[in-house]
Amino acid sequence: MRLKRYILNLGIPISIILLISIGIASVQITHHGLILGDDFSFHFNRFYETYKQITTHHINLFQSLFSFSQSGRIVNAVYGLGFSYFAGGLLALVHNWFEFQVLLSFLCEFTAGITMFALLKKINIKNWLAVCGAGLYMSSSVVSTWGLNQAMTGWGAALLPLLFTEAIAVTQDRKARFSPIVLAVGMSLLIGTHLFSTMLGFLGIIPFFLVALIRTNTKRKLLTKIGISIIITMFLSIASLLTFIDVNLSNQLIKPWKNTNMLASAVKFTMGNNSYFELGLVLTVLFLAQISYVTLSWSQRTIQERIITSVGGIFLLLSSTLVPWNFLATHSSIIAGIQFPARFQVVACIFLLAGSALTAQNLTIRNPQFQYFPLISFFIMFMLIFFGTVDKMATSANYWQSSTPTAAGNNLISPAGISADRIRAIFSNSNLGIAMNTVIKWTPDYLPLKVQQSHNQINTYDLYGRQILNNPIKVTHQVTRDNKLMLSWVSDSSTTVTLPVVVYSHSIVQVNNKALRPSQISVSDIGALMVHQLHGKNQVVIGYKENNLFTKAFLIQLISWVFLIIFVGIKKINSKHRLQ
Repeated sequence: MRLKRYILNLGIPISIILLISIGIASVQITHHGLILGDDFSFHFNRFYETYKQITTHHINLFQSLFSFSQSGRIVNAVYGLGFSYFAGGLLALVHNWFEFQVLLSFLCEFTAGITMFALLKKINIKNWLAVCGAGLYMSSSVVSTWGLNQAMTGWGAALLPLLFTEAIAVTQDRKARFSPIVLAVGMSLLIGTHLFSTMLGFLGIIPFFLVALIRTNTKRKLLTKIGISIIITMFLSIASLLTFIDVNLSNQLIKPWKNTNMLASAVKFTMGNNSYFELGLVLTVLFLAQISYVTLSWSQRTIQERIITSVGGIFLLLSSTLVPWNFLATHSSIIAGIQFPARFQVVACIFLLAGSALTAQNLTIRNPQFQYFPLISFFIMFMLIFFGTVDKMATSANYWQSSTPTAAGNNLISPAGISADRIRAIFSNSNLGIAMNTVIKWTPDYLPLKVQQSHNQINTYDLYGRQILNNPIKVTHQVTRDNKLMLSWVSDSSTTVTLPVVVYSHSIVQVNNKALRPSQISVSDIGALMVHQLHGKNQVVIGYKENNLFTKAFLIQLISWVFLIIFVGIKKINSKHRLQ
């Protein structure tokens, strides 16, 4: 009887979510197409870096030793350190770009489905309705943007529902009960994956915990549990946090592109298909109906229904063209740094889907004659969104076999003019690094600015292209035993040159066997090393002065995760024994 109940409650729902994930990810297999989306080059370079570090045992938490044209750029230390090593480990297992992309797309969809299902079950949604809601979320643009564009917001969307389960839990009654461990795990996974999604998650849970703090009679207990959750989060994220802080405090980094035309990348309420910048007919009707219903019957709704819908509605507003984003962006560089207001829709999607499912279920309780109507409605909506996503995946995958295999995104080919067949052959090569040197993107994010100056004073994209990607000095790269970069080249003159390698404030530089003091190091506006080369052979070695604290922090973070997994496993086993 217990096994049967387990299969009905978990086995079947998880199996359906698994099939939906396979259905979306397998589109690339059936169409034999790699998808080179807008962010492919940037993120897959990050993963190639950790893959090479893992397979060669040259671990460097800061410098890029193998990726980004072996320029020594610092990227992973300030952008999803934990996820980068996770992805690098997967790449080491499959050792194939196509299989790796399909695997990551599947895992993103499956993770989103499981976390959304868990969130819906937290508000006691019945299994079949929860599965349809999870499938609807998996198929939405906020999740599928990973498969289509390789945008990390897709992975953030996959993890956010886990964090929000505890935000919902804390408002279920006046005792404000929630799991500090689950909250910490959700926040830590986001910190190690995507910082903007972490910020969204933090902003999304604040209203729930504020309401809980006001309502509960056990305020001290609630604050204590929040404190415990923060401490656990620190242990699970210590390396990611310290590396991020160290690099940002010791350098003026080039921040991601500032967008002053933000309205062009805000969500529009449309009657078409769901896409990242268009909500589409299904979700527009569903979300506006939910907001209207709760607003018009406010006094009859529970605290939980009110806050779920209110938070979802606020984030939907923030993501939309109803906010004067262009005006705000021209008056604040911080707001312009958000780039795409559409990013806010992920929180709206989670909470308004949850609120709609809750409303639909409550309506059937009061009107038993319509008990199957919500399930049928959600199933139809899921199918519409699902097939729309499958169609978009197929369109993007089909580019791979066309004469323009990079047309799914805005990446560049180097050298220009390589044939489509040659590009496809390169991605099938057992040497995975060749592909990363062929598909490139002139993205200067996180390079160090030379002096305290505005990004607008220099064209960082142009400088990165000329000084790093297309540098005329033909150097030979080598990774040393102590995890540093060695550049060698032969010159027929004695002049000052700019090398295709980046220097940060904690970098260690050695030129022709002579160690340079920080005051002796010259760099360009974007941190490219400038040296006086000798006639004949020249050699430069660049490392990063990494404090032993960071290695220890990395070990502490790893051990903390292992300990937590063992602790939770033992707790689960003990709880089963007690039930028996």
